[in-house]
Amino acid sequence: MSAIQVVSGHQAETILDVAVREDFQGIVSFHSPNGWRAYKCGFHSRDRHDGGIELTTSGMTAGQGAPAPGATLGVSFRYGHKKCMFGAVLERFDTHEGEEIARLKWSGELRQLQRRAYERAAPPRGVVIPVRFRLEENVGKTASSDRETRHGQLENISAGGMRIKTGASNDVRVGATYRCIMTIKPGTPALILDAVLRHADPDRDGRVWLGFQFVGMESTPEGEKLLSSIAQIVSRFKRARARHARSTPRGG
Repeated sequence: MSAIQVVSGHQAETILDVAVREDFQGIVSFHSPNGWRAYKCGFHSRDRHDGGIELTTSGMTAGQGAPAPGATLGVSFRYGHKKCMFGAVLERFDTHEGEEIARLKWSGELRQLQRRAYERAAPPRGVVIPVRFRLEENVGKTASSDRETRHGQLENISAGGMRIKTGASNDVRVGATYRCIMTIKPGTPALILDAVLRHADPDRDGRVWLGFQFVGMESTPEGEKLLSSIAQIVSRFKRARARHARSTPRGG
């Protein structure tokens, strides 16, 4: 069973009405020539008749790589104890009182995921999950070699991202998109994820903690399937940790 609930019709319309009326803040993402980009946004207005939604954005049109009309964008925001997501097509950018406004065409459906899926969960005790990662711009290049693929170990994961530990590296690029591959359980298909490196924190033992943010999953059916899989993994990890805690004697 999918961890994601599809919301449409009057319920979806009501949620977006609330988002506009209460000036909800969210995240809008898109795939640029330089990888995935994510920006803060606010709900400005919407048109129930034509499915139009206007978001205030900041910096999306600055510099090179801005999305062009016709591009598919992903939008996510919090609503109560759930996170809502939807994909939409960019129609144009406008300005209003000095603000950058993105006009989107919405399909009429939202996806909802419980916010607990965004709580970090560590693998079960004693389980080592290796992670391979490579700069997205190098994926598929014939000249790329094994030296461009990095190796690490999963420390925790949520529907929003993951943290891994890897060997010391001075050339990881914070803000760049990486293709990450990991197999949660032997014999199961590998998860292939695109994620933005948000921070790299050196440890005293000479290794590095890398924090990745998953972006763009809300904009495609394939991404939605990945997000559902990750939510299920988070739930399994939490259950395994809880069972271990119950079976461990106090003070043992």
